[in-house]
Amino acid sequence: MEVKIIMSISESLYFLYDNINFYEQFGIMNVHIESGLYQEPFLANRTINEIKIKNRHEPYFQNIEESPIQLKLSFAFEDTFDEDKIRAVSRALKKDFYVPLVFSQNPDRIFYAICVDESQLIHNGLGGGYVSLNFRCNAPWSFSPVFSSPIYDLTSNPVRGTNIQIINNGDISMPLLITSQIISGSSFSIQNISDSGKSISFSSLDINEIITIDTESEDISTSKLLTYRYDQMTGGFLIIPRGVNNLKILGNIKLQLQYQFRLLQS
Repeated sequence: MEVKIIMSISESLYFLYDNINFYEQFGIMNVHIESGLYQEPFLANRTINEIKIKNRHEPYFQNIEESPIQLKLSFAFEDTFDEDKIRAVSRALKKDFYVPLVFSQNPDRIFYAICVDESQLIHNGLGGGYVSLNFRCNAPWSFSPVFSSPIYDLTSNPVRGTNIQIINNGDISMPLLITSQIISGSSFSIQNISDSGKSISFSSLDINEIITIDTESEDISTSKLLTYRYDQMTGGFLIIPRGVNNLKILGNIKLQLQYQFRLLQS
């Protein structure tokens, strides 16, 4: 599950936005308009929040606020365009929510983006030209594809538990989407031995009940109708650090984990 890091934007000729291949659909390519070397966004903008006190030269540090990635792109028409094609391209680019933006040089790096700010159509009056656009992403990082673990069948899980390993090949910590089905008993727990023993546990569950935990949004859902399981949870919503993570699973369950690496260099 290694992620290959290359200059995915300027060197890419083709791109997909909301799963639409703009070259196949409209004959549009990603182009580098300016002369000289490529310029790529490297890290997202960061702002230091601090408090300044009268007569104190050193301000009090509070935190760092990170801004979502912004991409300035130019898309050129391989052939001439007409009004119908321009309108079709406009419809394909106008989104009211973040959708995947993927470049051909590195399809394993995903930006979730919306076209914002000023956009321009630069043309020669004869149906030839390019579009200049700005995209704002949903985060200060890009993402890998979604990885799914095998379904671990722990129906006969020993009392001491079973160890599984998750490797976070991203640049920072990542959340998990945990799906667990209770086979016997009424409880289960997941402990990250590699992260100071942090754990998440559930008790008083029903046989065959399926629990889904999104550790990013801290959302818990269950297959039982009109039932909430927040009171049955102890511990915290696991966030997986970069590197090798050894997880100890307790309980007779079937378990699957889903995750996306978070990649800082845009």
